[in-house]
Amino acid sequence: MRFIIGVAILITIFLQESSGQILRTTLKQGEFEMGVAYKQFERKQLPGFVDGTMWSMGVIYTCYGVSNWLSTSIEGIVWPNSPTHADDQRELTTYSLGFGLNAKVYQIHDYQFLVDFLYSESFDFDQSSIGNNQQNKNLLIALRVAWPINVFNQPMIIWLGPSYAYDEYVGYPRRVRHLSKSIRNFGVSLGCDVLLFEHISVLPHIVFANFIQPRVGLGYRF
Repeated sequence: MRFIIGVAILITIFLQESSGQILRTTLKQGEFEMGVAYKQFERKQLPGFVDGTMWSMGVIYTCYGVSNWLSTSIEGIVWPNSPTHADDQRELTTYSLGFGLNAKVYQIHDYQFLVDFLYSESFDFDQSSIGNNQQNKNLLIALRVAWPINVFNQPMIIWLGPSYAYDEYVGYPRRVRHLSKSIRNFGVSLGCDVLLFEHISVLPHIVFANFIQPRVGLGYRF
């Protein structure tokens, strides 16, 4: 019953567009989490986007605690994607897939030292006569230190550390291929993990590389 309620809540939230694979602390061995996530990107890319370009991604994710020091995650979705500009006549369907590893490499007292590797790809397939497809590739590697605090009697874990964020855009107009790569990829990430009612996982954080990029996850932990 608890499983059914948790899944129903997450599906409802996702259909309301509160929808990436995201940074978080490791799960305990045998723990499983399923949820929705939303990631916003804003990067300077060359050639073509020297002043910056913005896009976002919403996905369903699962995360599993392989051991007390290693978690793995998988994300993905297939979703109709409406163009953001009124004069854009493309008919897009987005296919997204990603995976991640999160390791706790050391702990001293309450302080955890974490390493993260997250990779995802999304492909927007244009079914109109225009035939202008596009692809995004996203890599995030982070080194973080995390420690517990209490806010209004609610325990949470906050974390921060340096990160490397690489984003690549490929446009596929007919008979032409456009490639743009992000620049100045080193930055920082910071955020927190909150566990409500022993099962509801709330994971807000930001990644800074060129610009501040907010991201959030909402999951149910079994």
